[in-house]
Amino acid sequence: MTSGNGLLSRWHLRRQQVAAEAKEDEAKALLEQQATEESSAQISDDLPADAEPTEAEAPQPLPDPEKIEVGGSFASFMGDNVDPLAKKAALRALWKQPHFNEIDGLLEYALDYSNQPKLSAEVSAELVNKVFKRVIEREQKELAEKEAQQAAQVAEHTSQINDHHVMDVVDSDSAQDEAAPDVMLNSHDDNVDNLPEPLVANDQKVATESIDETQPVTLG
Repeated sequence: MTSGNGLLSRWHLRRQQVAAEAKEDEAKALLEQQATEESSAQISDDLPADAEPTEAEAPQPLPDPEKIEVGGSFASFMGDNVDPLAKKAALRALWKQPHFNEIDGLLEYALDYSNQPKLSAEVSAELVNKVFKRVIEREQKELAEKEAQQAAQVAEHTSQINDHHVMDVVDSDSAQDEAAPDVMLNSHDDNVDNLPEPLVANDQKVATESIDETQPVTLG
């Protein structure tokens, strides 16, 4: 119980100290604010009643930029309160001076290309050939490969057609050879059946006479 009471008393004492420190800080801040307000009021009281803010200084007269000597200063034209037209005229005069107007001969973009002579047909064809030579060669190569591929396909298709035709001819000949004996036998039978009747009778008479002649003769 004693230790508990001691802890509570210390905690209560600490709370009182924090509250006192906060009050002191508020008092110091209030004093500083009052001092600042008093000093501002004193400064305003010290100023004369008829005092007015200073007006912007009037711009100084500028020289003629075209009359500035070579190497002269154009700094007076670079101020913020300078008329943009006057500043532009000064810069134009500055770039006209010799040490700023020298153009390097290697600057190809500085040349005048507005009046170039026209190229002849031969020169134009040569330029086109040089520029599009590889493109034309590639197109010709692709076209030749395509034509060769098409020719190979046509040749293969023609060969297949010829092979089928030869096989059909061989099969037809074989079928005709197999059917030939039957046709001959049938035609022979038809020929025998179609013989005229007198011829058949004559054949039978001849056969009978031949048999009679072959019989033996008896002597009396």
